[in-house]
Amino acid sequence: MIFLTKNIDFLNDIYQNAQMGIIGIDEVLYKVKDDKLKRELEREKKGFNKIITKCTKNLKEYKCKPKKISFMTKMSSEFYSEMKLKSENCDDIILKMMIEGSYKSVGILTTKLMTNDDLSQVSLDLADKLLEMINSNIEHLKKFDKIC
Repeated sequence: MIFLTKNIDFLNDIYQNAQMGIIGIDEVLYKVKDDKLKRELEREKKGFNKIITKCTKNLKEYKCKPKKISFMTKMSSEFYSEMKLKSENCDDIILKMMIEGSYKSVGILTTKLMTNDDLSQVSLDLADKLLEMINSNIEHLKKFDKIC
């Protein structure tokens, strides 16, 4: 029973992490001026959507529905983005916000992996895939730092 609960909770952590990635991108995408950066963020969003689809499928196997991000967490994120972009509507600020959010996600996922033992291989593989994707996203975004 503990194994099952840990895996459900961990899959929900992965789901929410990917969901926050999408929320973050949606909050700034319409303000991005550089077409290449816009395409990069759209590519990243597709990757997060694939993770969400896999999490949802895996949670269904446990006869569970994914736990969505809380309203307060979403509103806090939106408020933060609006405040950061209020004074300037610059791709450079958006770029830094996306990189910061990505590093935060890596930290959260890595901590969850370190503090959860006895997880299923499916959960571990999905977490590894998400971490790999986020780290790749960071590297792609770093290249834009010279553009903005």
